[in-house]
Order: sequence, then C-alpha cells, then structure tokens
Amino acid sequence: QEEPVEENPEATIQYSAVTGLLSALSFRSQETAEHSLRVADLAVALGSDMLNRRQLYILEVSALLHDIGKIGVPDAVLNKPGPLSPQEWEIMSKHDDIGVEIVRAAFASDEIANIITGHHYCFSIRNSSSSQMLYQDEIPLCARIITVCDAFDAMVNDRIYRKGMSIEDAIKELKRCSPDQFDPRIVELLISFVLANGYSTETGVSIGNNARSAVAIGKHIESLCEAIESENVEQLKSVVEDLKVDAVENQVAPIADAALRLNDALGEKDSDLLHVLELADEVMELCRSTRGAFVESAERTILSG
Repeated sequence: QEEPVEENPEATIQYSAVTGLLSALSFRSQETAEHSLRVADLAVALGSDMLNRRQLYILEVSALLHDIGKIGVPDAVLNKPGPLSPQEWEIMSKHDDIGVEIVRAAFASDEIANIITGHHYCFSIRNSSSSQMLYQDEIPLCARIITVCDAFDAMVNDRIYRKGMSIEDAIKELKRCSPDQFDPRIVELLISFVLANGYSTETGVSIGNNARSAVAIGKHIESLCEAIESENVEQLKSVVEDLKVDAVENQVAPIADAALRLNDALGEKDSDLLHVLELADEVMELCRSTRGAFVESAERTILSG
C-alpha cells in the first residue's frame, strides 16, 4: 500500500488555464503537447488506485504541464531534426526551471511546481554535484508516477531523428533503470497496466473542429472532481445539469449521453450512491478525453497559416 499524500489547501487550479497553456505549448511543439496528453492519461490510470480525486486532479494537471517550460526553448533546439549537441542540451535543460516559473506565476502552486521539479529526480542515486535534494519516498508520489510515464512514452514513440522502440524493449529499459532512476513500484504498476490494457497513442473522443467545445466541457472537470470526492449529490446534480447543456449545445454525443444517464440516476428516489459515483467517474473520464482538441486546434491553425 502506497503511503498517503498530505492534503494541501491551495486554491483550486482552473482547468481552463491548464488547457490554455497546453494549447500554447502545442503552437510551439505539437509533438511535445501530444506527449504531455499521453503522459497525463497514463499517470491518471496508474494513480487512480493510490490517490483520492483531488490528488488525482493535481497529478493530471502536473502531467499535462510537466514540459510546459519548453515554450521558452528556441525553435532551433526544440525542433531540431537530430540529436542535440552538449551545448544544445544545456539550453534544453533550462526548460525545467522555466516550467516551474510558469506554473508559479500562473497558479501560485508550490505543490504542482514541486511535482514538476521532482519528476526529473532519480529515485535512488545520490550525486553530490546534482541539485537533487530529495530521494526515494521523499520525492512526491505524483512526481515519481510522472517520471515513469514520461520515460515510457518517450521511448515507445517516434522522434524526428529516431524510431520508437517496442513496448517490450521499453519495459526492459524501465526495469534495467530501476531502482536507480525509477521507483520500482511505479514501474511494476505501469507494466501491469500496459500488459492488461494495451497501449495506444490515440486517445480522446471526437468533439468536432471547434476547440471552444473542449473549453465548454473541460471547465466542468474541477467541479466534478470536487463533487465526486465529497460525495455531494446536490453539487453533482448542479454540475451535471450544466455539463449536459454544454455537451448538447456543442454536439458532444458521448458526453451528453453519459451525463443524461448520470442525471437520470441522480433523479431516482432511492438512487444507489455507488452506482451514481461510478457513472460520475465515467463522465469525468469522457470530459478528460476532450483535452486533445487543443492540440488538434493548434495544429489546424498552424497548417492553415
């Protein structure tokens, strides 16, 4: 059983601001933004049994923004069609600090900033020349999850200058680098998940050609998290009613259908709370799946420009 994570009473992180930053990143590097989406999906899947919903939301946001600092990396380095030189790696490495500063400025969140910083830490290697101050379980759990998901996705997906390796080879590499670089417990979780569920670079549901549809749907995610976590049926009713309207107006059929089923369950006189929460989780996952619209919208803008 993983250790509990302390609650942090920071202000709620606005999901629309998160996806706005993700959209900006996709203008600079569609590849990086798509990578961030996949890492977030994997991280949420691995963290779902260890974290409560508020912590899972923080993990999701941190994963989506773990590479946000690459916004500040010059195009010649960020989009270079080949391996980076030592000097270019030094420039690229600055994206860590840039990302932390962006998060602190946008959200005033030490929690997310510490996770983004910690996801670059090795799990159990102490190096006197390194700025790493935390080791093993001292590293935030969310950071350890993102580290493993980040490495796995980077290995199995193509880059401009190389082909991605097979899932089998990526798993061998994760095992080889554990526990020095990776938390072996998280590695085993990822391996179990991938072998049980497969792995695909295709995620999300279609929401048409308008990224504003994703904004309309995505804005409900933080409210859904809060209502589900607190098991507040009245708050859940209010959120679902608003979500249903937005899903219908924006013609997002899968979410509209799921929201309608949840709304019906909430309206039953003797509704089963467990069934209601299961439906709410289904709606939450569908809402999360709209994230890719920001990347797709940015890509269309670039191509049409």
